[in-house]
Amino acid sequence: MTHWKSTSATLLTALALVLPGAVAAAIDFESFEFNDSDFTELGDAENSTNSGNQWSTDINLLTDSFVLDDSFTVYKYSDVFAPSYLQIDNITATTGAPRYIVVEMAGWDFRGPDVSGETANPEQIRFGFLNDDTGVDGAAVTAQMQITRDIATEGIQLEGSALGGGSTSLGNVAQLETVQSQPFTMVLELDKTTDTYEVFYKNGSGPSQSLGSGQVAPSRDGNSIRFVANNNFGSDLEEFFAIDRIALTDSNPLTDLVTLEVDRDTGVVKLINTTGEELTGLESYSLTSSIGALDTEGWMPIAGNYDAAAGPGDGTVDADDPWSIDEATTSELSESLVSGDGGALGLGQEVVLSDTGGSWIKSPIEDLRAQLMFAGGVVRNATVEFVGNGGERFEVGDLNFDGEITADDWTAFIAGYEADLSAFSPAQAYQLGDLNYGGVNSFVDFTLFKEAFEAANGAGSFAQMVAGVPEPGSATILALALSAPALLRRRSRLS
Repeated sequence: MTHWKSTSATLLTALALVLPGAVAAAIDFESFEFNDSDFTELGDAENSTNSGNQWSTDINLLTDSFVLDDSFTVYKYSDVFAPSYLQIDNITATTGAPRYIVVEMAGWDFRGPDVSGETANPEQIRFGFLNDDTGVDGAAVTAQMQITRDIATEGIQLEGSALGGGSTSLGNVAQLETVQSQPFTMVLELDKTTDTYEVFYKNGSGPSQSLGSGQVAPSRDGNSIRFVANNNFGSDLEEFFAIDRIALTDSNPLTDLVTLEVDRDTGVVKLINTTGEELTGLESYSLTSSIGALDTEGWMPIAGNYDAAAGPGDGTVDADDPWSIDEATTSELSESLVSGDGGALGLGQEVVLSDTGGSWIKSPIEDLRAQLMFAGGVVRNATVEFVGNGGERFEVGDLNFDGEITADDWTAFIAGYEADLSAFSPAQAYQLGDLNYGGVNSFVDFTLFKEAFEAANGAGSFAQMVAGVPEPGSATILALALSAPALLRRRSRLS
């Protein structure tokens, strides 16, 4: 079987200069091009950027895997978990910019679930940042991306996840082909300035996509890289997974992405064409939020605003076709073309999807997703960028979103204490003091608020603040304090 590289490094650089949406040049900190001799094992592969810094691997675990035809090819004939590690310069909040693991693949061929036919041990290829700082071992995952066989369907999918306190895994997956004959690129972004990660991918000549973004544990950094080949890739002689290139870079090489920009300060949402080319044939789009963070009253849709210039729209997105709203809830805002050839987004065009009140409901969780559908069934999953508030998420407890946790936030908190929040979405309920998104503003939330207040203002500051707050603040805190022992005893009996 012959494997080939998707393109050479020289051609990639040339394309980046002349083609919109092409892979852009980046500063590589680590780079494995796999131009080594055939049958070179991973631990001996050349690091073309940081010479001498090589993978730490166990050939007794990563068996039957080596460079072949300029690709590192996994033929692993065993069910064992086979990790390999690469030491890197630590990625922390002081790094000041995101870092990216870039993995380019020539293709793959997933055959039977494994040699024995068991579906409980699906094949997996994982790349991730670890908090461990040894470069030779570790399992404290900060964030990772993986291509894996789904146990239920036996299909192949791309996933993203993070571990540790305060982290979130991606709820979205990308369904992939069992046999991949086109080049495939996946990218993992780690941004410790915002404690977030994002997974991107590009399938062949299709548009680049964002799988989604999530939070990483604030206590975990990116101190090493782990590559895992898990379970059996040897169900027959035709099964393989071929990797052309592995790199750690300072920028995302996938540049043909649509951007959804969300302003934390105003709640205003913009759709921006950052692909490097005009996009035509736009037929629909949707904005979604799992915590109900979309404000229907603040939404400014294409329908009636940017559609057919004959009115009432101004035609800036679709000059000759009408649009209509499909869904308008806190969980989804979506609309689509009624008829015609679709809308267009000019190069760099910004479409404001909010009135002055904003269409994002503020909270510390930033989970918006945007998907655009174009003629011919082309799908673009936008990258979502939050701006404002000094580049930081809102802190838990900052209920008036001014960047501080003060007595004003306590006033907002007690206004919603033990109120009926059943009619509100989780994002709306958060603004009424449901700090853990549990559906109620209760003693648990009070504890979280007190901890957040003292973390921001110092030990003992909460009691001092409450003493200076007029009724009903003092009465409320007294009731909370008196109820604490009973609540704790009840919780103990139930546990």
